[in-house]
Amino acid sequence: MRFERVAVALLAIWLPGLGLAISDNDTLDCVIEPRSVIEMSSADEGIIREILVGRGDKVQAGAVLVRLDDAIEQLQVDLSAVRAKMDVEVRSQRERLRLRKSEFKRLTELNRKKAVSPSELEESEIEVSLTRLAVENAVVQKKIAGIEHEQAKARLDRRKLTSPVDGVVLAVEADPGEFAHEQLTIVKLAEIATLHAEVFAPAELFGKIRVGQTYEVRPVAPMQGIFQAKVTVVDPVFDAASGTFGVRLEMPNPDEAVPVGVRCTMSTEPL
Repeated sequence: MRFERVAVALLAIWLPGLGLAISDNDTLDCVIEPRSVIEMSSADEGIIREILVGRGDKVQAGAVLVRLDDAIEQLQVDLSAVRAKMDVEVRSQRERLRLRKSEFKRLTELNRKKAVSPSELEESEIEVSLTRLAVENAVVQKKIAGIEHEQAKARLDRRKLTSPVDGVVLAVEADPGEFAHEQLTIVKLAEIATLHAEVFAPAELFGKIRVGQTYEVRPVAPMQGIFQAKVTVVDPVFDAASGTFGVRLEMPNPDEAVPVGVRCTMSTEPL
């Protein structure tokens, strides 16, 4: 890749018609690329149950692309849901506490009449305290059951791959029945709602092209249209062989009317 870049840059300097140096109509050659290309693999290992997309499909962020076998994880979610909803222990301990308090109140009245020993009253008070702790423990255990339910749902969610962006499927590189793991690329996506125009500008424009400026970008024939693109990156390091520096512009593509991978020209004067 470096050899090709240097070769093209040198030819552009020697043959102005190739356009990496400023051409007669004050434009620079560029290439329109996706904002990102994402190779998706599974965070969990397992058998691929189904792949829901194909090459060329457009997908929305959050759309499910791939499902792994999740029978065990689904059972864990169901079991944890039952535990999270159970409040029998909490209600049981609260009822015990009510009875212990009632008993302590009765013994307190009897103690005033000297009808019970101080030790009996003290033992009843201890029982109230212990039962109050049992109620608190039951409440905590119910909260833990709720957290475990959320963990089970999170593990179930890891059995599916969802699109992180609005984009298009470039390739599907696995099949149902294959064993998924972190090293296996299953689906490759391109984010094309926003595009990048990559430019190698000649040294004389360094300092003139700045981040935040807006330029006109035109796809080459047979594509048509004029688009506004904002500079997001200006490389501070030059390519010594060609005397050029890299520039990246970002341009919206909400209707996905501009295809990626096409050549383009960029004006040298900002708007």
